[in-house]
Amino acid sequence: MSLQNARNQEILKQKKLEEQEYQRNLDATYTELLDKQERQRDRQLKATYARQAKQYGAAASMQEVMDQQARADEARAKAEADEVERLAAKRESDQKSERARLQQETLDVLSIQVREKAEIGRASCRERV
Repeated sequence: MSLQNARNQEILKQKKLEEQEYQRNLDATYTELLDKQERQRDRQLKATYARQAKQYGAAASMQEVMDQQARADEARAKAEADEVERLAAKRESDQKSERARLQQETLDVLSIQVREKAEIGRASCRERV
C-alpha cells in the first residue's frame, strides 16, 4: 500500500507538473495574443492619427485657400469702390465745370444784350436830338 501510495503521489506530482507546464503554455499563448492585439491597436491608432493629421492639413490648406480668395475678393471690391468714387468725383467736377461754362455763356449773352440795348438807346437819343 505504501508503494502504491508512493506511486500515486509520483503520478500526482507528474500530473501537477504537466498541468503547470500546460498553464505556462496557456499563459504564454495568452500573453502573446495580448501583445499581438496591442501591436495591432497601436498600428490602427497610428493610421487613424496619420489620417486625421492629413485631413487637418488638407483642411488647413483649404482654409488658407479660402482666406486668400477672401483677401482677393476684398481687394477687388475695394478697387471697384475706389473706381466708383473716382468716377463720381469726376462727374461732379464735370458738372461744376459745365455749370460754370453755362453761367459764363449766359453772362456773355446778357452782356451782349446790354451793349446792344445801350447802343439802341444811344441811337434813339441821337435820332431825337
